[in-house]
Amino acid sequence: MVGDGAVAESPLSFARSRESALAPEKVRMGQEAYAVVKVSDLGLASEGAMAPSRAEAVALMRAMNARSPGLASKLQVVPAFEVNES
Repeated sequence: MVGDGAVAESPLSFARSRESALAPEKVRMGQEAYAVVKVSDLGLASEGAMAPSRAEAVALMRAMNARSPGLASKLQVVPAFEVNES
């Protein structure tokens, strides 16, 4: 009857938690945002050119290209951390 003793009933017991009492905290990751940027300097293509997903950023870029076809080769989608803030 392993697991029925006093040690197994302890709050520090691996048998109860299946996680070591010495384990580090779990890593939490948020969803990465994407941006439509100018190829020349990686600055935002326009105010509000951020999107919560890559698919939405691509749709935003296509809409910008439809309004101004000359922008087609001047815009790209990148993860938000690559945006040039300066």
